[in-house]
Amino acid sequence: MGLISILWMSGCDKNNSTEPTTSDKEAMSAIVANDAFFQTDATLLNDGDPTSTPLYSLSKTDAMILPRAWGRKIESFNRDVNFTELSASTAVATVTITMHGFIWIRAKFTPTDTVIQTIKKPFTETITRIVKFVRSPNAQKNWKISEISAIKGGTAGSQITINELRFYTGSDTIIVTDPNNTFLTVEKGPRRYMPQLIVNPMTPLRVEVTVTSSASDSDIVSVHRPFWFNNHPLYHAPMTLVESTDNGDGTFTRIYASSWRGVWAGRQNMMVSAITRNSIFDSDTTKFSSQIWGVPFIVQ
Repeated sequence: MGLISILWMSGCDKNNSTEPTTSDKEAMSAIVANDAFFQTDATLLNDGDPTSTPLYSLSKTDAMILPRAWGRKIESFNRDVNFTELSASTAVATVTITMHGFIWIRAKFTPTDTVIQTIKKPFTETITRIVKFVRSPNAQKNWKISEISAIKGGTAGSQITINELRFYTGSDTIIVTDPNNTFLTVEKGPRRYMPQLIVNPMTPLRVEVTVTSSASDSDIVSVHRPFWFNNHPLYHAPMTLVESTDNGDGTFTRIYASSWRGVWAGRQNMMVSAITRNSIFDSDTTKFSSQIWGVPFIVQ
């Protein structure tokens, strides 16, 4: 009878086990798919068609070497959730966003050209985040997101490197040197939580980024963030070069900065994309090459 009781109790424990199942993975994948933190990448980075999009939304240049406007046009967007750790109460997943599309460049081929032509370069960029989950009886499907890493991405084999990102949000500062190992909690607590702002059109925000490349001239570095301008959502803005250092080895390290005011409510992302100069100024032989870093934040 004792043995039967032990077997019966073991069977009950197994039947009521909290070990993660396939349905747990599906639940957490659904949480990621429905969370605003993971839905805005294409919106922030997609500039659309330069032939029809108002130029205030594109990076512009008056340089003599002919590009007049350029932008990303994302044609396809895919999200993959890969679980690397899974226990009864916690889980860790790598969320990878893959974007395919074309860089549209509006340019003249000679200074005397009277017609501006459109050049299209194909590109593939990926963005990764590490997401930590905890089991919670009060959350969707008993799981909720507890922490999200900073954002890292760009093209494969990029010829440009982001070394550091600083995001200033009022009295808070996030410093990122290793994005996928920089974790921010969604809820306030003893661990480092992500910036949480109150809706205010005058909230000052600033981002600074340190970039290394082999370009003797400045790179093309932009900030992508939610911002209203003349009643239009404006995501893409060129950053200003504030410092440049010749490293003496054929590379240059530069610091770029951008400031703005105001955000709207919701779960948001701020991203910086650094692009090699020849990605835009050499229309024929140079492939598009980029790096992307970013930070999630909350506006209430």
